[in-house]
Amino acid sequence: MTVFPLTMNGELCDPVQTEAYFTRLFQHVDFAQGQLISLLGVGEKGTEREGIKPERQFLPPTSGAKIMECLRRWAEWHLASFAVPAVLHGSAAIAGDVKLDKVALMTAIILDIDSGDIAGKCAFVTDRLGKPSMTIASGGSTSEG
Repeated sequence: MTVFPLTMNGELCDPVQTEAYFTRLFQHVDFAQGQLISLLGVGEKGTEREGIKPERQFLPPTSGAKIMECLRRWAEWHLASFAVPAVLHGSAAIAGDVKLDKVALMTAIILDIDSGDIAGKCAFVTDRLGKPSMTIASGGSTSEG
């Protein structure tokens, strides 16, 4: 069994950047009562934690402090954080997963490029869809480096 020591990575979670990210992701949403967002703590591809079962949290959109708590805790345990770009019905939390019938609204098109020619693939998509409004380099590594 591999033991992953607690680190100070939690300090890397910047509240200002986090707020800007969530503001951008949900900027056009008028959340209705009971709607939620979902966060995942997941082992990033190419890291020692790859393949670790993700931890999912369902939170009201007004849970800024709880969001930061999750991000910091996951970072301390070497897990990446992912915010599902969707507004979810409360039933998602009961089901414990995000399936199509639990999604009220998608807020973004997500393209996860984690293998091959990353720059070439980004250029290909940008040529066809236009410049992305946000690009995130999550820190994992590909077989190509």
